[in-house]
Amino acid sequence: RLMLQHVTTHFPDLPCSLEIEKPRFNIEALFKFPTTFMFSQHYANAHGFDDAISLLKSLPANTTATCTWGQQGAWAISNNGEIMHNPAYQPLQVIDTLGAGDTFNAGLIHSLLNKHTLQQALNNACQLAGHKCGQQGFAKLLSNFIFQ
Repeated sequence: RLMLQHVTTHFPDLPCSLEIEKPRFNIEALFKFPTTFMFSQHYANAHGFDDAISLLKSLPANTTATCTWGQQGAWAISNNGEIMHNPAYQPLQVIDTLGAGDTFNAGLIHSLLNKHTLQQALNNACQLAGHKCGQQGFAKLLSNFIFQ
């Protein structure tokens, strides 16, 4: 909480994101700080949501957020309330899924910081996470990947 508070107080124009992967006690108290949220299916299910769209629509107005949903891909809501979806990208062979969620988040943040639209960022994040699942570990993950 203190880090998020410091960033938003001292650098109010700096974009700030928060991953909400697992349900944790009072994590919702952090929701007033970030500009972008990255939710997981695990968090959504733990809070009674059966799909990503229901979770995203429950958020306050002017919220930018994503929610990953495994093999179904990921959904996002823009700060103007537009819901978008991007399918998961399946590699030819699934080799290693460890870190795919973090890879998704990194791709999303990278794209947003480079001024891609939310739909482009969602697409890049899904593609990068799928690319990650097709290889062991992270070495050379970006060597054959081009952000759109």
